[in-house]
Amino acid sequence: MPFKAVILIAVFLQFTKEAFPFSHFPMYSSLSPSADYMFVTDGNDQPIPVIGALGTSTGTMKKMYKTRMKAVAKGRKPTAADKAVAARQVLAVVVEQAVSTRRFARPDNGLKLYRVEILRSGERIQMSTKLLAMLPAVVQPRGALP
Repeated sequence: MPFKAVILIAVFLQFTKEAFPFSHFPMYSSLSPSADYMFVTDGNDQPIPVIGALGTSTGTMKKMYKTRMKAVAKGRKPTAADKAVAARQVLAVVVEQAVSTRRFARPDNGLKLYRVEILRSGERIQMSTKLLAMLPAVVQPRGALP
């Protein structure tokens, strides 16, 4: 791009107030006092590389969980039972998709979906980890082919 065009664009952006780092959008001007993330382990609580093993990210699983939780709660505040149902559904769907594409073979000792919540209160930071869902171990019948 010619130098004059770059200068014109820079001047234009300065006048429209949309030039990094001077944007008027306060995306990161204040942080939320809470954040959360999810992770998946096998039945022995050994973390599983979700993208490589299941073909999705934990961020996508988190969005699926929130969507399913709203659907299960049907407009009311989700109960612990609603959250558990939504989490089991998410874990089951993700595993089913991964198995059907031959990306993943479910571990013999099951799978667990966890949510970690991080809360900031003043200068203190607290973390809590909660088991959301568990898929039981797969038991192969005797003599069955894997």
